Amino acid sequence: MVLDSRFEEALDAAVVLMPNEVNPTASILINDPDCTGSLIPVGQATSLQSASFFVDNPFFVTPAPPLIVIPTPPPSIPGNIVNAWFSPNDRKYCIWFKPDEDDNGNELPTLTRGFFENNERMGSWELAAGCDNIEGTGELFHLNQVTGIVDKVNNIINIRIDRTSKNLGFEDFEGFFVDPNKMPAGSDYNIGGICAAENGRSMPKLMYLVSQTTKRQLLLWRNLD
Repeated sequence: MVLDSRFEEALDAAVVLMPNEVNPTASILINDPDCTGSLIPVGQATSLQSASFFVDNPFFVTPAPPLIVIPTPPPSIPGNIVNAWFSPNDRKYCIWFKPDEDDNGNELPTLTRGFFENNERMGSWELAAGCDNIEGTGELFHLNQVTGIVDKVNNIINIRIDRTSKNLGFEDFEGFFVDPNKMPAGSDYNIGGICAAENGRSMPKLMYLVSQTTKRQLLLWRNLD
């Protein structure tokens, strides 16, 4: 079966439309007339799944963008990191970043690990936001401690999410800040409220992360400008 494909200049890559009825274990081959003159298999054996497979799945806990994003500089780096950063693809998913501070109250690159003090949540956490006034109802991504570095000066982000309380181990992410205006056209990454998008309002700050475990991409936008 020959699949419909198109080249996206903004991504510098081909986008392929997969049919719904395709066999989940089908092999994917790329025609290479210029170099080998033959069909080249795409990496190792692949498995095609519907979008529902990736929702709060133990193997893919974080939400993934509907498009593969290849960001380009220059970034728009926020003055402060502290606060909730939300996924534009799953409005309930967020990470609360709380950097360490120097003696003058300025944010340091290192993050404060999540902890409780007098039954109050402190530090950095992966959370299921309180959509419909309900925070965390068994989601795998709720209430997991976060540590790492968010270096605004050098635009380097390295974080670790600790999901050992759910027997899911650790997941490391690497990334940096990107310019929201460089996102692919039609991706509709609008901020609005926490749980619902609002047309016409683009996100002011955007963080791009890649899981070092699954290689899936994660986009996060800051709730405050």
